[in-house]
Amino acid sequence: RQRYEALLEEAGHDGLTGLLDRGRFDRECPAAVRGAVAIGRPLSLLLIDIDHFKQINDEHGHAVGDEALRRIAREMGFATRAGDRIFRYGGEEFVVVCDGLAHAPALVTAERLRRTIAATEIAGLARPVTASIGVATAPEDGGILAELFGTADARLYAAKEGGRDRVIGRMPPQRPEGTMDWAEKRPA
Repeated sequence: RQRYEALLEEAGHDGLTGLLDRGRFDRECPAAVRGAVAIGRPLSLLLIDIDHFKQINDEHGHAVGDEALRRIAREMGFATRAGDRIFRYGGEEFVVVCDGLAHAPALVTAERLRRTIAATEIAGLARPVTASIGVATAPEDGGILAELFGTADARLYAAKEGGRDRVIGRMPPQRPEGTMDWAEKRPA
């Protein structure tokens, strides 16, 4: 098992979850954001934190916590697009990088992930595991990875402060009173 985990680490994968690891995120994502911004393609970053994870470890033990992370990682893979890249960023934090995904569909993806995590059954846990998610999209929320990550992180903390188990992203622009959007202007 130790040799297997060492091989995963060398390949840029997290030994526990099999997801891409933080080192690979740090190496590859700055260029991905720069490249997307340079050609005018959106790139969304979803920062996910499992709510009250320390409590899971404290009350049920690290083996249950590890199983929760493995199961959640697996289910997140099913709930994202084939080209999306999922990284284990830290203990119970994950980052999903969605190249070519604008902000509104990224919010839909984040909500799907939030619901998927809550629906994931973990042996030994009587209540569902929940997650808080912050969403940021280049170029509007940042033109470099540090800016994009900082915005997603601020939104993640807003989700936690707002009660957890929620997605926070950029609010859509408000229409001035009396104006119509494109759908209302279409002929019947």
